[in-house]
Amino acid sequence: MSGAAVGCRVSSDVGGTFTDVAVVGRDGRLVVSKSPSTPSDFSQGVMAAVDLARSDLRDPEAPTDFFVHGATVVINALTERKGAKTGLITTKGFRDVLEITRANRPDLFNMMFEKPIPFVPRRLRVEVEERIDYKGRVVKPLQEASVTSAINKLLSEGVESIAVCLLHSYVYPDHEKKIGELISKMAPNLPFTLSCAVSREWREYERTSTTVLNSFVLPVAGKYLGAMEETLHNKCRIPLGALHVMQSNGGCTTFTSAKHTPISMVESGPVAGVIGSAFIASLVGESSVISFDVGGTTAKTSLVQDGIPNLITEYKIERDREHQGYPIQVPTVDIVEIGSGGGSIAFWDTTTNVLRVGEQSAGAVPGPACYNFGGTQPTITDANLIIGRLNPDYFVGGQMRIDVERSRRAIEPIAQHAGVSIEEAALGIIQLSDAKKVNMIKLISVQRGIDPRNCCLICHGGGGPVHAAAMARELRCKKVIVPPNPGVFSAVAMLMLDIRHDTIVTGIRPTRNVDLSELNDRYIAMQKELESLLLLENVSPENISFLRFCDMRYKGQEHCVKVPFPSGTITAEAIHQMNEKFHTMHLEKYTFKLSQDTEFVNYHVTAIGKVSNLKFTEVTGGTTLTIEGAFKGERGVWFEGYGCVPTKVYQREKLPLALDIHGPVIIEEHTSSTIVYPDQIVRRDNYGFLHLQADASCVTSSLPKAVESMDKFIFEIIQESITAISDEMFLHMKLTSMSTIIYEVLDFATGLIDANGNMITQGNGVAGFLGTLTFAVRSVLAKFAGKLLPGDVIISNNPYDGGGTHLSDVTLIKPIFFENKLVCFAANKAHWSEVGGMCPGSWTTNSTDIWQEGLHFPCIKLYNQGIPNESLLDLIKVNVRTPEASIGDMMAQVSSLSIAESRFTELCQRYTWAVVDQAVKSLLTQGELLTREALAKVTPGDYYSEDWIDDDGLGNGPFKLCVKVKITPEKFICDFTGCPPPVPGPINTGMSALAAAVRCLYMATVKPKIRVNEGCFAPLEIICPKNTLLSASAPAPVSTYWETMDFGADLVWKALAPSMPTKLPAGHFLSVCGTIISGIHPDTGELFILVEPQIGGWGAAANRDGQNALVCIGDGETYIIPVEICEMRYGVMVAQLALVTPDGGCGSGQFRGGNGVVREYTITAKEANVTGTFGRFKYPPWGMHGGSQGGINCMIFKQTGKPAEVTGKAANRRVLQGESVEMVTGCGGGYGDPLRRDRQAIAEDISNGYITLQQATDIYHYTP
Repeated sequence: MSGAAVGCRVSSDVGGTFTDVAVVGRDGRLVVSKSPSTPSDFSQGVMAAVDLARSDLRDPEAPTDFFVHGATVVINALTERKGAKTGLITTKGFRDVLEITRANRPDLFNMMFEKPIPFVPRRLRVEVEERIDYKGRVVKPLQEASVTSAINKLLSEGVESIAVCLLHSYVYPDHEKKIGELISKMAPNLPFTLSCAVSREWREYERTSTTVLNSFVLPVAGKYLGAMEETLHNKCRIPLGALHVMQSNGGCTTFTSAKHTPISMVESGPVAGVIGSAFIASLVGESSVISFDVGGTTAKTSLVQDGIPNLITEYKIERDREHQGYPIQVPTVDIVEIGSGGGSIAFWDTTTNVLRVGEQSAGAVPGPACYNFGGTQPTITDANLIIGRLNPDYFVGGQMRIDVERSRRAIEPIAQHAGVSIEEAALGIIQLSDAKKVNMIKLISVQRGIDPRNCCLICHGGGGPVHAAAMARELRCKKVIVPPNPGVFSAVAMLMLDIRHDTIVTGIRPTRNVDLSELNDRYIAMQKELESLLLLENVSPENISFLRFCDMRYKGQEHCVKVPFPSGTITAEAIHQMNEKFHTMHLEKYTFKLSQDTEFVNYHVTAIGKVSNLKFTEVTGGTTLTIEGAFKGERGVWFEGYGCVPTKVYQREKLPLALDIHGPVIIEEHTSSTIVYPDQIVRRDNYGFLHLQADASCVTSSLPKAVESMDKFIFEIIQESITAISDEMFLHMKLTSMSTIIYEVLDFATGLIDANGNMITQGNGVAGFLGTLTFAVRSVLAKFAGKLLPGDVIISNNPYDGGGTHLSDVTLIKPIFFENKLVCFAANKAHWSEVGGMCPGSWTTNSTDIWQEGLHFPCIKLYNQGIPNESLLDLIKVNVRTPEASIGDMMAQVSSLSIAESRFTELCQRYTWAVVDQAVKSLLTQGELLTREALAKVTPGDYYSEDWIDDDGLGNGPFKLCVKVKITPEKFICDFTGCPPPVPGPINTGMSALAAAVRCLYMATVKPKIRVNEGCFAPLEIICPKNTLLSASAPAPVSTYWETMDFGADLVWKALAPSMPTKLPAGHFLSVCGTIISGIHPDTGELFILVEPQIGGWGAAANRDGQNALVCIGDGETYIIPVEICEMRYGVMVAQLALVTPDGGCGSGQFRGGNGVVREYTITAKEANVTGTFGRFKYPPWGMHGGSQGGINCMIFKQTGKPAEVTGKAANRRVLQGESVEMVTGCGGGYGDPLRRDRQAIAEDISNGYITLQQATDIYHYTP
């Protein structure tokens, strides 16, 4: 490697255990070092590692020209909550955005789900008088008096940092800048963040979260960088101007810049390896590479195309299947990370009787069992040691002795449970962990429309070269490249960085007839802004260059494709080329393209400040190296499909160049070992890189052997892959659909169903769709038995006996064939925003039969052997009000099914259908066994509840519903006998919707330790006589079925909760509170149809308060639409989105119910029609064990010349421009005697405004 300059170039990568340093001396020679990290003062560990590395230089006293630092200070401060006391200033009516979040529940069947705690409590969130619209027009000027009052309030509270985020500041930042001026004037030394300085993209919650998190870490990061600066400058004699820090966008910036926007350092360390991979890709001429990094705790991967890593601004910390996480809306290299590092623990789950890997890590201490630091649990490192892939005498270059016998003792219990040898158990651990890594890599390749067979895998980290060969075999990558020093590659890669800044600005414009002058001016202004930053960082003008991109989409879509924008003046021809490129990229990424218009959404400029980078140079003395000189010995190594094979071991730096070495081989070096399988070859190139690829002379037939001896583990691997297929279907739908109800709200579901109509897996999304895909597939089997063919796609929305719910929920089903045999079905179900009918949006509160509610698809073929039914498509187009949206959503569904078909077929090809079939059957069997085990732990008994539905939308009602629940160790029976017959209005529901609702509560109550599948429902029995309100038949209207469906779930909930108060809280707001607003958009002149659920309060439980502002039980992993998107797409302005302080004693108790929400829409269109159905308008949520009942849901129409009207239902209500309607949801029910509530909790409620002092006095007898 070379990086010759006047002085040295130094990088440091600080980890939790070690600090890695790389130094390039004056002569271009690279030296690396490791030193223990020093958490009390990380700068001391950096200094020690720098001194250690410099001591190996030929000129250790040479000055340092450039220093770049990667640190975990920001992510650590966030995860450990060790930041500043932060206040938030925001637009009046929106201080609760940070707490409301997007209101989703990713843990679908956890009725005790908890939202993330806001980094700023409500008492420190203050509002100012101002308002901007989505075009950047000032609706209400900034009232400076309100700003000074807000600042004084925060100062009186002793805040240490302030965040400022106003609505639509991404398009008009002037109000925020004025607030910044006033903060500087009133509190000159107080750090603050303006959202326009960290993010210029829409979505107010995500931008607010980013601004708050930046302010939270500002003082911490400033102190950290200051201490580092002092040590490096004063003790290491590094000039201040030479100090740089690694950023999440893959570049670096000065310490001075980083102190202002430390949130840009959140992924400071991990992205360096990706940038290094990009440099290698350019050097060896590879256009598509996958960066693969395996460390001690995690495995990470990222995609690099044409030398450019993929950047995203949808990054989240602490996000997983069960938690919302916190969004950070800054440019971040798109890295996918899983818990599958060397320290990941393997264990035999006795409740499921399967092997599991990666849910916990042994960390550096106590570490893997073989470390002899006190660890006793088996890890991936232990497994690699047992099967011979690691050398106990040469771990970390021989600096650390590891004990194989301790590893064997740790893994022996797994071997005994599985009935295999210790070596086979170890190999099974590796196989399962590798399967997780393979699925991780698919997330950034196949789910991005990239075929990994066309990619090169560049691996690094201590464990990357150990596992890369297996990844390449499974994914059939072109080759694997292993750089020198892979264990410290991130530190080395930092020396390849340039100074970099990115800016991304939202500004929706149609590409047709776009204003070229405005577009050119926009990019020129963005470039000038970034150029000024680089000049301040002492980058000379001749070393500054720019890259331009634009996020594009089809009109109506939300999620975009990032398209490179040409340099120079933008012309009409350039726009044409951009469109062509977009269509091509969309087709590659999502398997289809559309003929409709396109839009520019986000404008992205990257500014590069070129510095003297580290360069890879050719190996010197390579002609004198011999294979005999590199040979270290031979040992037995286990490979799946081959058993234990004698394997030659070589020392990497002694290998000759350009010699093909046939596997099996292990190549050892100081920081890692490269594994080469028997059917692979490896060679060392002139740069010292190892190139590993398939050996064309070998014919691999290892799979049957593997299946024969390792069937338990292979079943787990296949089941992991099946789950990944469902998740990929879900993501694909989200990214390609056209309606906000799908791509923002996520009102859809995806899944795989076996050839007999049993659910194999279902992705997240709408909990109320649980199992309805199964019923739809069974209706297909009944109608098309023996008549289904490859390429067929069936469409259905039958709400009575076809797995449907209401006509807007459209199911598409694709049979999947393998070797001419029907093996399973892919299915998805999505809420179309239009299917025709009497009202815009296709559901209403006053329909009296199914024919008034829209198009009815009676289980018919949409595609016949891959050929679309054009007559049916024409019929749809002329019968819906927004055909582009409906057809676009349908195409997204079709594409999602094709993805599933492709992935499942690949799985069958890899493992054979016989093996996959057995794995599926095993999965369903596990589902039943684990559910029965869990059910046996539920308190048996007979339970009963009843409740009342307000009305049917036509003035009839109320209607009494009831359920009897009987739980035994073998059965879970819900009997709805006694419920009324179908009613005239559209609140009737079909049996499949009732079953889905009951299944949600059943899963929440039983809680089996397995992802839901058909086997889980074997103990469940639902009894409901035919043709009732809960089991309606044609032609009963079902438009607002969800009101009754959710009551079905709530009845079971209410019956069981008093005896299960740690699993089930008191009643919640229950209703979807569905809302439709339609009209002609005042700016586009086009019809708009806003379809949106509302959110409300959840009930309290035996050990905690209820949750504020969540979606209802029937929704699950669904989201509210961001205000900023809502106002752009629809003819409304949202006047407020806020938590509601309950009236009277609603929701009071020892633990109080969560607060509801008010969302107020002001009509900006000339006029609009408003439809809404808010259940629990008359009968509020129930309290428990002495807790008070919750609050009601309602709509409040505020129209000119009329008194405010409070109602629970409205059908196509005409509302004029400037008039408004408030959508108000109630609080959840309380738990326990209010007089037993903790006094400190009451004081905090008052301080945060969740209740008033008067309420506290009246209800809780509280005295301040």
